[in-house]
Amino acid sequence: MIHSPNKPHKPDKIVVTQDVRIGMNKFADRKRANAAHVADMRGLLQAHGTAFDRMFPQMIVSHHQGAVPMAKTELVSQALAQRIVDSPTAEIA
Repeated sequence: MIHSPNKPHKPDKIVVTQDVRIGMNKFADRKRANAAHVADMRGLLQAHGTAFDRMFPQMIVSHHQGAVPMAKTELVSQALAQRIVDSPTAEIA
């Protein structure tokens, strides 16, 4: 973060910047979870008979358990996007 010597440092701007970084980390976590899901799907494609019958419902439950927190994250994504726009704008102003 670059600060102008002519402008006072604003601690509240640091909080906004940190909030943005936290949101970006959550996105990275989601990306890793998706990679795990792809690996599970590959295993399911290779499964047959009772192995498939056991894996499929387990994967559906896991998928739905992951969907709720992901959807909650999406509910706040617009606010996060606005902070991403506002934070650098405030820092360079």
